[in-house]
Amino acid sequence: MTILESSHPRFGNMLNLSAKSIIFISLLSLNELIFMMTGLKRTMSILLMIPASFMIVHYWSYFLENKIVLMFITPVAVYFLFAVIYGMLSGNIDFSLIPAIFLSSALAISISIHIVKSDNETINDIVELSKNILLLSTVFIVLSPWYYPYMPELQPLQVRGERFSGFLSNPNDASLVAVVFLNFVLYRPYNKKIVTILTIILATFAIYYTLSKTGIIMYFASFLIFAFWKRKWTILSISFIFVLSVSYISYTFLSRTNYTLPLDDSKLSRIKKMVIFFSGDISDRNAGDKPTLWYDAIQRIKFEFPHGAGLGTFHRLVDSVYVHSFDDWYGVHNMYLMIFGEAGFIAFAVFVACYGRLIGLALFSFKDGLPFAVLSILLVFFCSIHDSFGIRSQMVILAIVVGLLGRNINRNPCDHRLR
Repeated sequence: MTILESSHPRFGNMLNLSAKSIIFISLLSLNELIFMMTGLKRTMSILLMIPASFMIVHYWSYFLENKIVLMFITPVAVYFLFAVIYGMLSGNIDFSLIPAIFLSSALAISISIHIVKSDNETINDIVELSKNILLLSTVFIVLSPWYYPYMPELQPLQVRGERFSGFLSNPNDASLVAVVFLNFVLYRPYNKKIVTILTIILATFAIYYTLSKTGIIMYFASFLIFAFWKRKWTILSISFIFVLSVSYISYTFLSRTNYTLPLDDSKLSRIKKMVIFFSGDISDRNAGDKPTLWYDAIQRIKFEFPHGAGLGTFHRLVDSVYVHSFDDWYGVHNMYLMIFGEAGFIAFAVFVACYGRLIGLALFSFKDGLPFAVLSILLVFFCSIHDSFGIRSQMVILAIVVGLLGRNINRNPCDHRLR
């Protein structure tokens, strides 16, 4: 037996250390944090590429055999290939996106395969580590109002003082992290119930601070999904939703009276718009700028159909209505439209087929509800974000739950059948 054999304890420890380092750096968004504080790009990339390359080289033979991981990463590869080809043909290609997509994909492959091929003890260790790192990220979101005044470079652009996102540059990404953490707590609760309850409350505050419409919707949806999986917790789940709904409505009602509330006008205005939005009035004034961006994107897709416009063209909708600053245009804020618009119909069809299949397998794998819950949440969040393939934290989260799904199916091949 040599050190290069995976059964060697020291080699196994190296694989686990590599996986943990990737999860730690990615889920804490350290690369993004350093960029916001110093302006230096990709400072952590080399620290991520070393363990990712090591794991990919070791697991390469397993990768081609594992249908779950292939189903997970194939849509990314097809999107990238077609978007680059169409971009080169049209002369519209954003080369700055290539390193981010390439590295995020490498991290996702290495983490998902490692989980599929690990034993139960290692998997539990990785899940607990992921949950605790998500906890730390959520804590930083909640503490944002206290340290943002002293670290203005961390405050999200365009929403300074209105929304908070911790160490993430985008409040929508922060709300996703908080909702995913909530689901990790629900399906992998802490040993003490009081800790579990406190962390659920923490996630609630974090999602509120981001003031993300999608985040709030998926917050409530998370409890409904959990009630479906853990039926003995149904009453608790419904009660929690009821209490929060009453609190939310009461808070909005009070805001229309003469009571003084600790909210500035921008936050109060956004909350009022969200309440009206949730009541069914889905218009530009309540839903924000997304419907206008989506309409513009659909018109561009019709013009390009069935091929795409090229890599990056829907990350920045040049000559659209909204612009951050001079020559810095808004993106489409929708992964589905981004894939269709940049890579065309074939890439979009592959994405829908593969991720639809993953959701189906997760739904009928009743041994573990975490993969189905997180996959469902991410697919809904894809309606309001457009750059997930290049965001390491989101790709690593996907890799963790896809790895868990693959592990469950490999261990119990009949679990995917409807019970």
